[in-house]
Amino acid sequence: MWQEIRIPFAVRIDTGEMVSVDEVERGLACNCKCPSCDGRLVARKADVNAHHFAHHTASKEACQYAFYTSIRLMLLSRLDDIKLLNTPAFEILFERVSHLVSAPHPDIKVYRTSQESQQLAPTALYALQDRNDYRLGLDFPAADESPQDKPYWLDDYTRANPKTGILSVVYRTFAEHLFRKDRPDGMDTTSWMFHILSTNPKCLHWQFHPAAELKRSRLQYEADERERCQAEQRVREEERLRVWREEEAREPERQARREREQKLAQERRQQREAMLRLARQQQEEEERRQMAERKQRNEAIWERMEQKRKEAIERRRLDEGEIQRAVDQLVTGQRRMDAVTGPVEEGPKVCKYCFLESEALTLHGYCYREQCVGARERARRFGKYFPD
Repeated sequence: MWQEIRIPFAVRIDTGEMVSVDEVERGLACNCKCPSCDGRLVARKADVNAHHFAHHTASKEACQYAFYTSIRLMLLSRLDDIKLLNTPAFEILFERVSHLVSAPHPDIKVYRTSQESQQLAPTALYALQDRNDYRLGLDFPAADESPQDKPYWLDDYTRANPKTGILSVVYRTFAEHLFRKDRPDGMDTTSWMFHILSTNPKCLHWQFHPAAELKRSRLQYEADERERCQAEQRVREEERLRVWREEEAREPERQARREREQKLAQERRQQREAMLRLARQQQEEEERRQMAERKQRNEAIWERMEQKRKEAIERRRLDEGEIQRAVDQLVTGQRRMDAVTGPVEEGPKVCKYCFLESEALTLHGYCYREQCVGARERARRFGKYFPD
């Protein structure tokens, strides 16, 4: 590829140090060789394209990994100059689903710190100015290695240093941006490389994130909780299904029992209605009998009262007739006596019943007033005897 044969940095033949194309003379006078294949390089500083190294055509020593190797060796030679990092987002795959562990973090201020050993460890270790308890280790894979390949020492190192994040440098990102025309005027190639490293999160790839295990543990706990809830739900569903099946199995029996109860309730209702009808009939018959008895008693009472009334009328008629006969006899006798002896003047007479004065009394001393005669008649009805 075109970017792969344009080389930004080279090895100075006389000193062996890494230099950028900005630091050397034009053409073969640069006195540089390829950091990958040691082939002779020529410095191309034309005004059309960005300045870069290229393999000398006469040497025929062009190689595939020259660009990646030059970036790698230049960064390795300037590890102390890395002051700012831009870490990418980090995701883990759990149960075939990606879960975000950390979002991209730009402008992380770092400084290089020492390591106990360079063996089985990242190439350089950096401390965070804002988080002194965390570290970031940079791994610079070989040019022919993928940044996604896990270093063989990673598991042992992270087990011993769980708060140290490990990132691999992705050289391909530099190839995509280093020779673009958006470089600020006056910025040299080395500064431009560090600028790309500090601003583009694609320059780094997470090999290990300190929060990954915690995230994985949390996801595992949530998965276990979901599994437990699902298991409990399955148990509840199975129990509900078992109860439903038992209920379904007992449904014919319950239906038969309901039908028996409905039939029994209907029979009881019919019996109650029959008893109510019978009670109403008996009550109506009793009412009719009582009405007939009352009618008979009333008729008997009426007949007795009518009989007594007639008897009373008859007695009064008889009494009045007897009284009239007695009066007539008295008058006749008095006249006879008057004719023999002459009239005898008598004083006022008093009735023995009403104690009122009267001109004439019966032989037994009662007056002839209608009120007194009626009172004596009524008293005679109640068993008192008043002789005429």
